[in-house]
Amino acid sequence: HALACFLREAAQSVQGLAEPVSKAELVHRPPRNRPVSPAHRVAQRDEAAKSLPVITFEEREFDFGTIEQGTPQEHTFAFTNTGEAPLIITNATSSCGCTVPDYPQNIPIQPGEKGELVVKFNGTGMNQVIKTVTLNTNTAAGQEMLRIKAFVNAKSPSPSMGPVSSN
Repeated sequence: HALACFLREAAQSVQGLAEPVSKAELVHRPPRNRPVSPAHRVAQRDEAAKSLPVITFEEREFDFGTIEQGTPQEHTFAFTNTGEAPLIITNATSSCGCTVPDYPQNIPIQPGEKGELVVKFNGTGMNQVIKTVTLNTNTAAGQEMLRIKAFVNAKSPSPSMGPVSSN
């Protein structure tokens, strides 16, 4: 009996505090914050991944062919941001000081826009030479790799003047 009295009093006090609510108000109220399920988090992550930039190169490797040692070489790698968000290249490094990348550092490249990265190679080394340029980007992978290669022949000895004949 005590429990029934308690419940009746509680119901009366709640009724006294609550204002009448229409069905329309119930429908349009925002949902309460509920814990997000792991499956929902995965779906949110996958949806966010769709709006990442994607760097698409026309080529990722370039062969200078056979060159003479010490002959500077240069190649332009063209790319397009085929993703859904601005692309940013934060850094570009080469595997050797003989190779220098020139790139649009920290300049946003909008979706659909094209860009260029110039790689300069000073022609040092001998025989088959392969150099790698690593780009740090805001793509899903975070890093992109480009390669240049050349077969470097020894520099031809310059003809010496030799002693001058007095005859």
